[in-house]
Amino acid sequence: MQTVMPNAFGVSSDAASTIQPLRRRTQRLRVSIRELLGETLAIFLAHAGPILWAAFLGFALCVVAGTISGAVLSYAYYNNTNTSTLNLNNFRNVSLTTWVVQGGIGMFLMGLARGAIAWIATQNEEMQRITLFEATLAALRRWHMILFSGLIYSVLITLGTLGLMFLLRELRLDESNIGQTRNVSDPALLFRGFYVRVLNFVFPAPDSPFREIIAYVRWLVRQTPNSIPIFNASAPAATISPTTWAVGIGCGVGMILFDLLLRLRVVAAMNAQSLHMWAGLGESIRLAIRHFGQLFWHFAVLRILTTLAWAMFFILPTIISQATLFPFLFSRVNSFWIYTAGSNLMIAAGAFIAMIFTAFTLVYEGRFYLRLKAASVGAGKH
Repeated sequence: MQTVMPNAFGVSSDAASTIQPLRRRTQRLRVSIRELLGETLAIFLAHAGPILWAAFLGFALCVVAGTISGAVLSYAYYNNTNTSTLNLNNFRNVSLTTWVVQGGIGMFLMGLARGAIAWIATQNEEMQRITLFEATLAALRRWHMILFSGLIYSVLITLGTLGLMFLLRELRLDESNIGQTRNVSDPALLFRGFYVRVLNFVFPAPDSPFREIIAYVRWLVRQTPNSIPIFNASAPAATISPTTWAVGIGCGVGMILFDLLLRLRVVAAMNAQSLHMWAGLGESIRLAIRHFGQLFWHFAVLRILTTLAWAMFFILPTIISQATLFPFLFSRVNSFWIYTAGSNLMIAAGAFIAMIFTAFTLVYEGRFYLRLKAASVGAGKH
């Protein structure tokens, strides 16, 4: 005679059979950040050559080319006027030339670089040798999908950034509030410029040419009569309208939400079975909704780590150099090229640092995407 043990929790056998697959599915979704970071680092180091070349061509080359073109135009103005400073009109032409070159190159190469790195991260399970040509060719086959998803993402993030500017400018926390850092010796003002740049880095940024459009808008805002530079210790606005608060907070939250929903757009496009324009976007949104908690947790941690690294290795050295080193050298040499060459070198250095962050994040997204797909397939079998 078979003895049936009582259920201490009062759950029927039918209910237990339903709960068990749910438990198995929940366990599959517990993706370790430490494990993914180690896996990403292994992929990154094993294929450092093609990944870094793709990152340079897609994320750094446009910035370097833009700064070189701006420096050449600055030198032309310098020779024509024989002065150590540029007037406002010439400075605007230099900035516009820089952004046009940077945005034009980045518009065509950023998508290819994202696709190539995502393909390396997801199609190389056995750590076989892979070339930049193979990765680029794979991205070219789905270039229309990558560009389309990137366009949708960039438009949404651009609109969110412009809306958030309304609030941040009133709070004196937008990059358009930052004035010149020359001859600033007050540590409080330097720290203020530091955390403003850090705050603006936290929010997602669009791809080229939209990021250059935002830079131009910020430059125009700085020239308006009511522009308040950050280094004059001006207090935030006494009263901020409820509409400004609503628009700013809504756009900030919307940017974070859209970034999460479309975070996996490139890796999903590179692994989609069809070549439909919406395939990458649809898969990214589906996975984000289904695993929103995991997605939010992983990329919040990743964003914090990259922000800390960016703040310590780029923003802090940049502010200190602009406020102390450049004025010191200019007082000794009195040359126009101290500020021009120094600023361009820092911009180029920032581009190289940013390209490493972007490449590492793309590899992380690829490995994370494979885990989510495996969890979805496993849950479907049960």
